Amino acid sequence: LTALARRGYRIFYLTARPEWLEARTHAWLRERSLPPGLVHTTLTFTGALGTAAVGFKTAELNDLILRFGRRPDYAFGNTDSDVTAYRNAAINAPDTYYYRYAGDTRGGVRVDDYRTLVARFSAGPLYCR
Repeated sequence: LTALARRGYRIFYLTARPEWLEARTHAWLRERSLPPGLVHTTLTFTGALGTAAVGFKTAELNDLILRFGRRPDYAFGNTDSDVTAYRNAAINAPDTYYYRYAGDTRGGVRVDDYRTLVARFSAGPLYCR
């Protein structure tokens, strides 16, 4: 993500965690030296799991696409709800989404170590749309 942020890409973190964990989520990202970005959480006290998480993530992605008139350039995930939400939002080109996930990636690229993507994203195009 840092390589993409350095190339001008905006980072959007999407989690089904509850809203009251937003500050802790930002802290978690900083502790891991991940680049700053927008963090979207559920507006519920308990967050969302399973089907509810898929519904929340799908709705958020569709809203993002509607607002900006385009799909994200890249997507990353590690849960079944990520896989399903990306498919539901038609984010499904083989080189668009990456998973550190042991299940069916349904067209995404399985990555066991995200560091293997750094060279590719560091040499990729600058974001200039």
